[in-house]
Amino acid sequence: CFNALNADKLCSFGTKTAAPSWLLWGDSHARHLLPAISAIAEREGRHLLFAGAPTCPPLLGISQTDSKKRNFDRCERYQEEVIRRIETMDSLEVVIVAARWPIYVEGQRMATENKATLILYRKDEDIDLHSTSQNAALVEQGLSQARDRILASGKRMILVGSVPEIP
Repeated sequence: CFNALNADKLCSFGTKTAAPSWLLWGDSHARHLLPAISAIAEREGRHLLFAGAPTCPPLLGISQTDSKKRNFDRCERYQEEVIRRIETMDSLEVVIVAARWPIYVEGQRMATENKATLILYRKDEDIDLHSTSQNAALVEQGLSQARDRILASGKRMILVGSVPEIP
């Protein structure tokens, strides 16, 4: 179920006999939180779902590419599937949103990683696909849109900040 990019096949953790009440949504950094959140879910008798994939931030309406011209359209489609699943899942109470926020805001990876610059854009806007100058604003827009839809569906949202990155 990890990296499947299929909102119908979410990973299950915690008390699986209960209806899903928590969902962890994000990229690979969200996945790193799974052992702790899964243990809490098990202890609290909660059923936890995980939706996410590497380099797929939980941002709505935002596309991405990188300086190597790789296209991440699959992420935008997947995130829309996930939010629709969140909106229609009555048992769901809490959505925990986590990602490696600095890479999406700044577009830059650490020096020891793949050096491709990550560029965010909206398909309906004319934008320079070689510049990260709009990344921060687009992260805010995409995250705000996700927050608004989560809250409008009657769920609570917990936003997890980034872990420190040490070069």
